[in-house]
Amino acid sequence: MVEHRGIINLRQFFQEQWDVDGSDRMLQFASSSFDASVWEMFTILLGGGTLYLVSRDIINNLNEFARFMSENQITIALLPPTYLAGIEPDRLPTLKKLVTGGSAITKELVTRWKDRVEYMNAYGPSESSVIATTWTYREEDMGYPSVPIGKPIANTRIYIMDTHQKLLPLGAAGEMCIAGDGLAKGVSASAGAHGGEVCGEPLRSWREAVPDR
Repeated sequence: MVEHRGIINLRQFFQEQWDVDGSDRMLQFASSSFDASVWEMFTILLGGGTLYLVSRDIINNLNEFARFMSENQITIALLPPTYLAGIEPDRLPTLKKLVTGGSAITKELVTRWKDRVEYMNAYGPSESSVIATTWTYREEDMGYPSVPIGKPIANTRIYIMDTHQKLLPLGAAGEMCIAGDGLAKGVSASAGAHGGEVCGEPLRSWREAVPDR
């Protein structure tokens, strides 16, 4: 069960990062059955802004989509990289803040948009209240082989563990485990259906006994 505090924490993080207010207009690109729609709805409505619903027919036509964005002066959007790849920045002149998520984004696509918007790459499983980590564009990070997913948002902790749930050293490859206010209640620390991606209460108990490094 995803608790309400995860959504409040997510909204507060973006309020502090982007100063979302009554002048902002958010696109609801995601279907209401997809967790990204929760971020879209609550980030803007709790911030006092306006949420704009768009039909699938418009989304499926890039020309109509660009017209919809401009006519409604949309300022914030979360778009999947595969969709964003078909749009040139000058077609969305009112867009100020852009989040990508759902799949990996290429460095070429980031470069295309970085000077036109405040750009953020986000990652998070549904079990962690939509978004667990974010990366805001920094030129010095573009030397990495892939676009980073960034650091945990407020009140969230990320650990890289081995298959025995032992903490790995900096730079080692392993399983990402998430803890914090956004994590769904009752998520198991065992691999199970989640492939070891999300760790719940056992990790929280372990973390209390191990100081931050």
